[in-house]
Amino acid sequence: MLPDLGLGPKLRKAGGLPAEFASLARRHPLLIWVSLPFIEVTEGKMSIAKKWWGDVEETKRYCRATVKWIQTEYGGDPKRTLLAGFSRGAIACNLIGLHDDEIAKLWSAFFCHSHYDGVQASWPYEGADRSSALERLKRLGKRPQWISHEGSVASAQSYLRGRVSNTQLTFRPLPYRNHTDAWGLREMPFRAEARAWLKSACPPNEAEAGD
Repeated sequence: MLPDLGLGPKLRKAGGLPAEFASLARRHPLLIWVSLPFIEVTEGKMSIAKKWWGDVEETKRYCRATVKWIQTEYGGDPKRTLLAGFSRGAIACNLIGLHDDEIAKLWSAFFCHSHYDGVQASWPYEGADRSSALERLKRLGKRPQWISHEGSVASAQSYLRGRVSNTQLTFRPLPYRNHTDAWGLREMPFRAEARAWLKSACPPNEAEAGD
């Protein structure tokens, strides 16, 4: 099961998935894909937040309820529920996904492409500061994270060096600078590595392996 944070109004018309994640999903036909928006509440009415995280508490509530409902109704495996995000969604993998102990327990792994929580401490939202980001990061534990960015991942590596004992962090630079998800449609080593990582992070169970 692979929830993706922050798609909202940017859902792609062709299947509603970002290109890079859709290409991964096609290679994993047993994958349940869930697109989770950020929620804002205005005068008691919910809508999709177009900037940052909206109402963080409502976004978390919606996320928890949706994931648990799909696990119950469609057989999503709680032990193989990976949280993914692109751009602000990549930041939200930690900012929302590790925001508190309750929501942090939902995930078995994280795929963060293009930005990472805590690297840019000057973003104009509550909790962007390093101390808050590092407090969230403590909840990662030993779970694997894929961390990638256009051109270089040096900023994320520098930020995390000496702060995280997690040996399951995978850093990969995307070999061109465009802030895009189109790499998922290109035959390239980066995409092959991402697919291999996804398979290792969410390996098939015994029943699927025998099919």
